[in-house]
Amino acid sequence: MDTPSISVLIPAYNVERHLPECLDSILSQGGRRIEVIVADDGSTDGTGRILAEYARKDARLRFFRLPHAGAYAARNRLLDEAEGKWVYLCDADDKLAPGAFARLLSVAEAEEPDAVFFGAEVMYDSPELEARFPDFKGRYAFSRDFSAPRTGQDFFCDCMDANEWKALVWLVLLRREMPGRTALRFEAGQVHKDDIFVLDAALRARKALRIPDCLYSRRIREDSLMTTRHPVEDFACYVQNALWTVARAGDGTLSGRTRAALGTIADRMFRKAGEAFAETTEAERKRLAAEYPVEDAVARLFSKTRTEEEFRRQKDAVARRNRKIALLEKKIASLHAQLEAQRRENRRIRSSRAFRLGNALLAFPRFLFRRRTKT
Repeated sequence: MDTPSISVLIPAYNVERHLPECLDSILSQGGRRIEVIVADDGSTDGTGRILAEYARKDARLRFFRLPHAGAYAARNRLLDEAEGKWVYLCDADDKLAPGAFARLLSVAEAEEPDAVFFGAEVMYDSPELEARFPDFKGRYAFSRDFSAPRTGQDFFCDCMDANEWKALVWLVLLRREMPGRTALRFEAGQVHKDDIFVLDAALRARKALRIPDCLYSRRIREDSLMTTRHPVEDFACYVQNALWTVARAGDGTLSGRTRAALGTIADRMFRKAGEAFAETTEAERKRLAAEYPVEDAVARLFSKTRTEEEFRRQKDAVARRNRKIALLEKKIASLHAQLEAQRRENRRIRSSRAFRLGNALLAFPRFLFRRRTKT
C-alpha cells in the first residue's frame, strides 16, 4: 500500500450531530491520497455507529474506540497510528473547505517546509450564539502575508510582532517526522494544550510559512470548550503552560528574539491563569492552593522571565536614547555644515580680486614692520 500523503487525525466524543458533515468535507477532498483515523473517545451517543457506517463505505477511514480520557490523550494515540508524510489534526464538529488539501500540499511540495499555517472562518450553530459571541468573527483570519518561508523561530517571532500568533492545531499542516529528539506530543491536561503543541512545532520547524487562505470552518456551538468556562481546569493548564514556556525560554540554543517572545507568551498565560483563578469559588481556591503550588509557580515564573511591561519600559528607554542620539547627530551635522560654509566663504574671499589687491598693497608695509621689529 502506498504511503498516504496526509493522515487526518480526529478525536470524537459525542458528536453524532456534526460528525457526518466533518467526515464528508474530508473524504470529498479529491486528487490526493489521504488516510482518515478517528478515535472514538468513549462516546455514549451514536458517534460509534456513524463511524462504522463510514468505514464500511470508504476504506480510507478507520477508527478505534478508547476509554474516555479527553481529546489530547486521543490525539497522542492518533499520532502513534498515523502513517502519512503530513499530519492534520481536525476537530470532529468542524469542516474543511473544498480543495483544502490540494492547496496545502501544493505549497508543501513546492516549499518543503515543516509547517504550513492557514486561516479559518467561523460558523455559528444559531443566531443566538452569534449574538453572544460576536468576537469570534474574524478571529482566525490574518491580514499579514507570511507566505515566504522562514525558520520556525522567525515565523513565530514575526507572528508575535504582528499580533497574529494563533496556536491552534486545526490551523496547521505538519510534517509527521518533525525535527527534534522526541516526537511531537500533547501535554497531559483537559484544555489549552494546543498552545504548547503548536508552539513546540513552530520552534522545531526548519521552515514554516502561512498562506492567507481560509481553509477551515470552526463551529461555535453550545456546550463546547469555546462557549463554556472551566475555571479550575483553565487555571491549572494555563499555569502549567506558562511554566513550560519559561523552561523553553531557558534554552540557550534559541535566539534572543525568540526567548523574549516566549517571555511574552508566558506572561499572557499567567495573566489568563489569574483571570481563571478569580472565577473559582472559595472552596475551589483552597483546593487549588493545597494541590498546586500557586505561590511557587508565580515565583518561578517571574524569576525566569520578564513581563510585557518590563519589555515595554526597556523599549521606551531605548527609543528615548535613540531620539537623543538622533538630535545630537543633527546638531553635529548642522555644525559641520556651518564650518564648511565658512570655509567656502574664506576660499571665495581669498580668491577675490579685492583681496589679492589689498594683499599686494600691504606687502611693503609688512616688510618694513618686520625689519623694524628685528632691529
